[in-house]
Amino acid sequence: MLAQIQIFIEIALSALLLLGIAFNFHISRTLSSLKSDRANLLKLIEKLETSIKNAHDGVEKLRVAGQVSGRPLTRTIEQAKIVGSELDTLVDRADSKAEKLTDLTTKASSRELALGKLLDDAADLKLDLLRKIESPVIHEPEKAKEAEAVSKPAASTPSTDQPAASGRKTPQQETKSFRGPKQRFENTFLGDPSR
Repeated sequence: MLAQIQIFIEIALSALLLLGIAFNFHISRTLSSLKSDRANLLKLIEKLETSIKNAHDGVEKLRVAGQVSGRPLTRTIEQAKIVGSELDTLVDRADSKAEKLTDLTTKASSRELALGKLLDDAADLKLDLLRKIESPVIHEPEKAKEAEAVSKPAASTPSTDQPAASGRKTPQQETKSFRGPKQRFENTFLGDPSR
């Protein structure tokens, strides 16, 4: 019986030993995987540190570039504001000039109408003068006799209204000087005498 207990204990110890060996093998495998994971983690941490450094460097470069490019940009913005204000003044001046031009055009149109009326009046006057020039000059005998009868008493008695020393001709003297050979004109544009 003692031998059986001893065999039983040995079997139990051998089973526990096998379990310990298996557990040890499992733990060694886990530790080896942890070591490899730790190495990978260290590599990842190094990569993260380098990327953080690169990010800091990039931010610094961007800040410097922003300052360098921001100065001319602010200058151009200020110049654009100045140009905008000048353009506003030019637009205001252009508006005032446009208003003056509209006033001048309205005045010019009224003056143009007045000038057109004057030209029409001048054309009518020219036509009247041309008609008078082109009309035939014919003295009828009765009118001539009446003019002679009126001119003879006026010539013999000087007029009290006009002095003789003035050198002006009286209307009767003008009709005498106008008399001449009777000439008939054709009713043409230039009034050429008929031959």
